[in-house]
Amino acid sequence: MADVPATNDLAGDHHRLEGPIRPLVLRAIKVALVVGTCLTMINQGNLLLCGIVEHDMYWKVPLTFCVPFCVSLYSSIASTARSRRSGGGLEQSSSERLG
Repeated sequence: MADVPATNDLAGDHHRLEGPIRPLVLRAIKVALVVGTCLTMINQGNLLLCGIVEHDMYWKVPLTFCVPFCVSLYSSIASTARSRRSGGGLEQSSSERLG
């Protein structure tokens, strides 16, 4: 059997996010709760307020929360990685980077 690297990082060390990811996940959860609730009320609110639950809502509603979670988490990780590559840190604000 071929030698398998001990790491699970398939993209290589230069793509690994250093430091804690917990704050990014917590932020993504908060975004998903707010955006997902708004989108659910826009898309399914009339049915929910009437007490009607259709079978396709069992996958539509969770997906409505999953999409903003994934988008928020991905953008936070990408922004953090870009900031670290350019020499900035998590604590550096956009105004500090621009001017």
